Amino acid sequence: MFCLVFGEQHTNGKITTPSNIFSEANLDLLILLLFTSLIKEAEKHGQSKIIVLDDVLQSVDSTIRLNFIEYLADSFKDWQIIITAHDKLWLNQIKSCFKRKQLAFKEIEINKWGFNIGPQISELDSNENNNTLDIALKTNNSQIIASQSGLFLETICQKLSMSLNISIQRRQDDKYTIGDLWPGIKKYFKSSDLLYEINEIDKYLFIRNLIGAHYNEWALSISNHEVSNFANFINDFYKKTYCTKCQNWLQIKGSCPCGNLNK
Repeated sequence: MFCLVFGEQHTNGKITTPSNIFSEANLDLLILLLFTSLIKEAEKHGQSKIIVLDDVLQSVDSTIRLNFIEYLADSFKDWQIIITAHDKLWLNQIKSCFKRKQLAFKEIEINKWGFNIGPQISELDSNENNNTLDIALKTNNSQIIASQSGLFLETICQKLSMSLNISIQRRQDDKYTIGDLWPGIKKYFKSSDLLYEINEIDKYLFIRNLIGAHYNEWALSISNHEVSNFANFINDFYKKTYCTKCQNWLQIKGSCPCGNLNK
């Protein structure tokens, strides 16, 4: 049991337990810090540099767990860290932290589990923005390409609107479509080196609605060339605004964190 001495200037001699001082979340944090400190100290006596956190942060307050993962990334840079997570938001926060710290990581997903075959495991691309548009282009199917182009462009707009702090009109539950996001993106890049790509995407944007998002029999007469152009310009725009080296989007300063991209 831990005992703390506290009071005015810590001189009144009163003794209490941590549970009388800390919230449940802070108690969890205290134990986590103690656990990681013991593991790190054990490394000096032959413990391998590996630490496993099996869903231990799931119930911890969001602010606390973000601060803890920052501490973990800074203090255990040369360790192998295994973290399990069921919450996709939390998973993305972990990935975001590791990307900012430029730490390499692998994302592994357990899809199914059965008594006969055990767990089915797949390793995912650590690049959360894995370019599915490249895959769609290989199908040579205009409807698939148009649909994926619209979805991919909406993803780009969502990410850039946050990384570039672009103004948008608020909606209930913060649910935004490409119609809400694209005007701000277009305005931001109109005086940049990406003006050509922006104008071409804007010119072909009707393809997203006519073929990619809704069924229109007469719209199928749109040429494959136009659909391919739409997809390729979106692809070019993506490759000039997302850095695969540091796995970050273009920032408001006009570059990505590693400096590989420039607006």
